[in-house]
Amino acid sequence: MLVAALAATACSGHYRAGPHAARLVVRQVRGPGPIPVEGAYSYARVERDGKKVVQVRLSAAFVPRAVIRLDPGSYRLVSFQRDCNGNCHLLGPPSDKCNRAFSARADESVRATVRVTYGTGCRISFR
Repeated sequence: MLVAALAATACSGHYRAGPHAARLVVRQVRGPGPIPVEGAYSYARVERDGKKVVQVRLSAAFVPRAVIRLDPGSYRLVSFQRDCNGNCHLLGPPSDKCNRAFSARADESVRATVRVTYGTGCRISFR
């Protein structure tokens, strides 16, 4: 699973962190309530100064996750879902969004948990 998450991160754009990169470990858990009938894809986007640094689709595991390497600094983590419309080749617009600021130091692992309650949004916590 971790290999797939790392591969997804590597293919997510042109951003390449330096040699003392921090690791942002994002995992998503589901809150109470219904889930999308056709399914949904979960995404994490990291922004700095309002601009996208990197965006990844979380793994399709039972507990979706991703590992994102970042240069040290201050960022904002944005989480959102895209529901499958009939099937997952046709995705709906981003929904159940939330975001939260965080800082990462060199060689540090920052752990983020996104709690999604479909239809009402999400909440991000760090440890």
